[in-house]
Amino acid sequence: MLKKAKKKNGQSVEVEDDDAFRFRATWVMHTFLGNAGGKEFSQGQLSAQTFKIFTRLDGFAVVDGNGSVKVPSSDLSGIKMGVHPGPGAGACRYQSGPRSPIDVWEWNAYSDAEYIFGWEGITSGVHRCEVGVVVFIPGEDQKSGLAIPLWNRKLVDTRYKVERNRVLRHGSGIPVSEWDGYPYTELVPVVQCDWEKAGWGPRQRKGGCINASVPQVFVMSKSGNPNFLEVIQHIEKALDPSVNAGTAPPKRARHDWSKPEFPPARYSIMVPESKTIYGDWKDPNSKPLIKVNTETGTYNRRHFEKLQFTTDVGTTAERRWPDLDKEDVKPWHLAYVNYCKYYFGEKYANPDKVAYGVPQKKSVACDEYPFASTKQGAGMRDGNYSIQAVSNDHNDAHGAALDKFYADYRVVPGSEFWVKIVR
Repeated sequence: MLKKAKKKNGQSVEVEDDDAFRFRATWVMHTFLGNAGGKEFSQGQLSAQTFKIFTRLDGFAVVDGNGSVKVPSSDLSGIKMGVHPGPGAGACRYQSGPRSPIDVWEWNAYSDAEYIFGWEGITSGVHRCEVGVVVFIPGEDQKSGLAIPLWNRKLVDTRYKVERNRVLRHGSGIPVSEWDGYPYTELVPVVQCDWEKAGWGPRQRKGGCINASVPQVFVMSKSGNPNFLEVIQHIEKALDPSVNAGTAPPKRARHDWSKPEFPPARYSIMVPESKTIYGDWKDPNSKPLIKVNTETGTYNRRHFEKLQFTTDVGTTAERRWPDLDKEDVKPWHLAYVNYCKYYFGEKYANPDKVAYGVPQKKSVACDEYPFASTKQGAGMRDGNYSIQAVSNDHNDAHGAALDKFYADYRVVPGSEFWVKIVR
């Protein structure tokens, strides 16, 4: 390759064995979020599923074995280079941008290039595509040449967590993760695009793309989000196996969770068990939450709210919520019914109204974790969830923040994510 190097006046470069060709390569991937109409959010001209790659090649030089410059970029020519941003696995397609090799003096004169990618014939669903940028330096024929991947070749496990000192090297093979026994994966950049609606009202976005190689983490700050601190404190307790046995409803041996109409008693001689609750980013062994659709979210909620249930069955404290015969219960009778009113009755003192034995208090809400919008919600019927009576204002503010996270980070049904609580 260096034998091709010339100076601007056409004079060949005298090359020694320890000389090298040096250059700097930079690339940036730019994805878009959709607006309510499905166009990219910034200017509304491209579809939200379009993404761009910007590249820059500069800093060319021939250097000696000590790294000293023998021929600077301003006086270098004869070596051709091309940038090949191309899809690997997946259905995304290159649409435009220069890919033919050009001489280094041309790159030196104008070092930037822009490439556009899209999806041919796809207009719905959620799709992923590997996109890696390669610098190609042609050889003497089509079979020779040098291809240099411009991405970090570190290896990750199935959680997309980078393993220390695990780097893909030629001929080394792919090792197996000690965490789950699956082979590691090379951290090739992955773009995920969707055509889904996410978020509600002014926060709704239709479609968009994200870098799927980066785990989705919903971060909540106890100092930065005082408007929903009560919810953060509830989630923090739910995620802590050293104390979550004290969360409601209590998880006790032999309780039948397939019958939400009979929740476990608030008090019992049986000691409650700790719960296995998903989604804790700080715990390397915690599995992710998985986003579900609205229908499944409603199913999860019906395991602790808007259903008739009976508490303390077979005791003098037995009670129906609401206190009506089953055949007389109408949907509007269930509108304000939830487990929190049984487990946290003190929070509903001095209610605004009492209907059929159910207190109504607008300032109090029943919060749940894992979120009802995830697969791991109460509908799992295993008792590994928590509810807590919290301020209605805090519950609303947290719901808005979570909704924005879903919309902005394209957490659509099937997406995995974690939560992280910071100070």
